[in-house]
Amino acid sequence: MNWGKVGFDPGHYAGANAGPNGYYEGNAMLKLGLLLKQKGFYITREDGRDITLMERVRRAKAAGCDTLVSLHTDWIPPDNPKSTEGTMVIYSFNKPEDREPAEYIGKEIAKALGIKFRGLYTRRSTTDPSQDYYGILRHGVNYGLKHVFIVEHCNHAQLAYNTDAKIQEIANCYERIFKGGSKVFNDFDKVSSWAKDAVRKVKEAGIMMGDEKGNFNPQKPVTREELAVVISRILKL
Repeated sequence: MNWGKVGFDPGHYAGANAGPNGYYEGNAMLKLGLLLKQKGFYITREDGRDITLMERVRRAKAAGCDTLVSLHTDWIPPDNPKSTEGTMVIYSFNKPEDREPAEYIGKEIAKALGIKFRGLYTRRSTTDPSQDYYGILRHGVNYGLKHVFIVEHCNHAQLAYNTDAKIQEIANCYERIFKGGSKVFNDFDKVSSWAKDAVRKVKEAGIMMGDEKGNFNPQKPVTREELAVVISRILKL
């Protein structure tokens, strides 16, 4: 898949869309975006200020991006809170060729988080059916981006606990998706010879993904949070 230059749009702004346990979607998505910036990706905002959707797309286009991914978590409907659990990807109905890559992204994110893939979604504008309902998609298409997606990684509650560990997993997953990060860990030479095959297999299976620098850290202790993420992947919870 030729993604070209990839950019990310951390959705909303500081304090936007509260969830349980002190969670705010706008804050969490900025934290995710800043991790992705460290990995060499362009991001449309680097602080908590509110930016129009058109400006976000304009910035991505000016930076030379071919692909733009808008980062989100979904709301929690009070009458059916479990209905928004899992990963969903929204793509433009004007770009039917994006259906397959959207599904690939969604399934990889869901696997990384150990949750279900909820599926794909498109929606037309109610005032102009030739345009997308969602502004980031509408402007992305109109500005000539090759690919543009909205990723609802999970709902607010699913990211409200062990947030930092999960955000790191999402960032690592995007690096694998868009940079072909299938290589074994950068510090693989530090892994004992008797464990190398097992380490390679758990990396390829998406069970253990390493830290933000691509290291396995074979002698580093495992926290209970990290262990919970690994177990959830194995059990596909």
